[in-house]
Amino acid sequence: MDDSNKVPVTDALRCLPAVHELLAHPRLVGLAADLGLNSLTRLARQAIGGTRQAVLEKTLPAEISTNRLELLEHCADCVLRDVASQESSALQPVINGTGVLLHTNLGRAPLAEAATEAINRAAGYVNVELNVGSGRRAPRGQETLRMLAELTGAESALVVNNCAAATVLALSAISADRETVISRSQLVEIGGGFRLPEVFQSAGAILREVGTTNRTYVRDFESALNERTAAVMRVHRSNFEISGFCSEPTLAELVDLTSARGLTMIDDVGSGCLYDFKDLPDEAGRSVAEPNVLSSVRTGADLVLFSGDKLFGGPQAGIIVGKVNAVAKLARHPLMRALRPDKLTLAGLEATTQLHLSGEHRQSIPLYRQLYREKCEIESACRRVVSALGSAGTMNAAVVETMASVGGGTLPGFVLPSFAVSLTSKQMTESQLAERLRQCKPAILCRVESQAVLVDLRCVGKQQEESLTREILKVAREAEDKGHA
Repeated sequence: MDDSNKVPVTDALRCLPAVHELLAHPRLVGLAADLGLNSLTRLARQAIGGTRQAVLEKTLPAEISTNRLELLEHCADCVLRDVASQESSALQPVINGTGVLLHTNLGRAPLAEAATEAINRAAGYVNVELNVGSGRRAPRGQETLRMLAELTGAESALVVNNCAAATVLALSAISADRETVISRSQLVEIGGGFRLPEVFQSAGAILREVGTTNRTYVRDFESALNERTAAVMRVHRSNFEISGFCSEPTLAELVDLTSARGLTMIDDVGSGCLYDFKDLPDEAGRSVAEPNVLSSVRTGADLVLFSGDKLFGGPQAGIIVGKVNAVAKLARHPLMRALRPDKLTLAGLEATTQLHLSGEHRQSIPLYRQLYREKCEIESACRRVVSALGSAGTMNAAVVETMASVGGGTLPGFVLPSFAVSLTSKQMTESQLAERLRQCKPAILCRVESQAVLVDLRCVGKQQEESLTREILKVAREAEDKGHA
């Protein structure tokens, strides 16, 4: 728009709408009931303030004329954009078509029905720290801890709010101002940029690195032990692999070393693997090579740390099992109060643990149903969706073979054969189509690959197929209508 439509800055500022005028805009009047008047008013003030700043800095989009009507419309656009941004950030159900089973950005393991029911029951008053028989105070989540110890074969158990918290608590209680020896190859960086050396530092523990990136021996650990040593730690490299010319001590060798010296052996196994998964070969025919919680306990580690929301299939939690004296030391530490889990976590964890104890995990825990879902069943699901889509206007749909992964920092390099619905559109690029699918209700999460959008159905249950098909059809029709306009 040419500059003749512009007015001096001072006149433009006078043309800015008042808050009450913006709230009365036809496109905004219905939002107060959903957002609340206070929230909508805040967004209106924010939009007017941002527009005022743009006028002063002369950064207002060139197509907007600085007259009263266009400034009002621009402010209304700003409010609606902010509302959409808030809605997309709010927690909402999504369809996981990414082919990543434990997707960290999607909350990792979906909970079993028994766990969600237990959490709903725990939303009211529950005996989280009360023995209802005696009427006396009891340890928080006592039954959950007993069940975890029984499941893993450990003497004792403890729960905190995630595995990083378990690491901090273990190091603070065992190694504060003392040394913990660890192999250089295990100084990992976990999600969010958190690095293990920084975790050591925050816990007040002194890190003693031994060995090299690719080869570490028992003698390296033995040479590093001194009067300041409190523990030896092994950490699972959960999000990468080291292969080729490499070597590291077995857990049994490290346990022999620490027990002979009266030191604490801490084993951070990460994913919470309870099974050998011998019947779950990946596409390359490899078997699962993941440290096993039960094996670590049997081998004699004093403390075994793992996550509740990975291969355990439960809510986010840091689970600590091991020898009673070592676990008790952590339970008595002041940090335990800050890191303790709430009643909802304990309820979900207790129900999930019971499913493992009863052997019902494959049928009842969603992660295990997804892991063991037959390839032919996934293909059939894809064909149902493609058939239901039919000739969806300018959208092309096809069934393609693909690979799924476990994700969530578990089973690095392990892939599962799967099938996906491949989508292409004459009206949109692959990135635009993926973005539009994320705007659906529920949002459809997918991946862009081979110049198409792939919706992997390994994690999509039959009850979600109808929603998936309906939303894809809606997107196809909208694109077709725009093409005809």
